[in-house]
Amino acid sequence: MNRNEYNRLHTEDTIKLSFIRLYEQSGIDRVSIRAVCEEAGISRTMFYRYFDDKYQVLESIEDELIEGMRQINRRLVDVPLNEYRRGEPFPVFVDTARYIRSQEAYFRPLLNVHGDPQFIFRWKKQIRADVRQKFVHDSITTFNLDVVTELFAAAIVGLYTYWFFENPALSCEELSEIAGNLLCGSLYDFK
Repeated sequence: MNRNEYNRLHTEDTIKLSFIRLYEQSGIDRVSIRAVCEEAGISRTMFYRYFDDKYQVLESIEDELIEGMRQINRRLVDVPLNEYRRGEPFPVFVDTARYIRSQEAYFRPLLNVHGDPQFIFRWKKQIRADVRQKFVHDSITTFNLDVVTELFAAAIVGLYTYWFFENPALSCEELSEIAGNLLCGSLYDFK
């Protein structure tokens, strides 16, 4: 990576982090470009080199988070579910939990009271697609695939939200065990 690319990425990251700190405090409506620039220590001109407005910053953050989770969940199709034993950490979900924890500065504000319902909708949609792909790959038929994938997506987003705000002491492995049990319960309890 050359120096210009490094500077560009660093400035984008600084803007995003400054934005999300303000967003966490008061939500999107009260975040101003001026405040983001002050927090980031940059000029408005610099801000507009990278983003058109605050909504584009939010969308960029959300896109990056969802893509990160999608990349991890792509490995779900390779996990033999018939070998998973309830009560054990589920490998893909361990990685997902670790990713979410590493990006907590972004996830927490998006899931809190000022959070973005659109992010939750998009996240659930991605989870449904990932789980659907696993079911199709393994030729698993369920009574109603749409209902099963929606129930799992809602449960898993709820689990991660609970983890952040109610029980952050849960380890990534403990969380992945619960998520694995949810997935296998979705498979076997709704056939």
